[in-house]
Amino acid sequence: KNHPTIMFVVLDKLDYCANLKNLDPIKNCKNFEFVKGDILSADLVNLLIKLHKIDTIYHFAAQTHVDNSFGNSLTFTKNNVLGTHVLLECWRGNQKQIRRFIHVSTDEVYGENKENKEETTKKGNEFDE
Repeated sequence: KNHPTIMFVVLDKLDYCANLKNLDPIKNCKNFEFVKGDILSADLVNLLIKLHKIDTIYHFAAQTHVDNSFGNSLTFTKNNVLGTHVLLECWRGNQKQIRRFIHVSTDEVYGENKENKEETTKKGNEFDE
């Protein structure tokens, strides 16, 4: 809504942690398209890059809930590591078109740091002042 000249394409396989309702405020915007698919499909990613003339990749895709990774580590590795690899390869193959690759992750991938939790919270609160 705030950037009507920019086309936003969201690629998501709608895994257990997905919620399409999060897209309700923008789902009818002319500059928005939702594609159900997996970042592990290089063919699909490359098609979308070419079809929509994508110049920036924002990579938010990842399995969440680190505790779940202990019981199903292969799924986490496929999505979080191999999925990132596929996106990077697609970026590399389209470097003339794609100007930016932005990967957003979470500190959750490192687990909880109980020793420094208070210090981290304290430092984070300094920005609120």
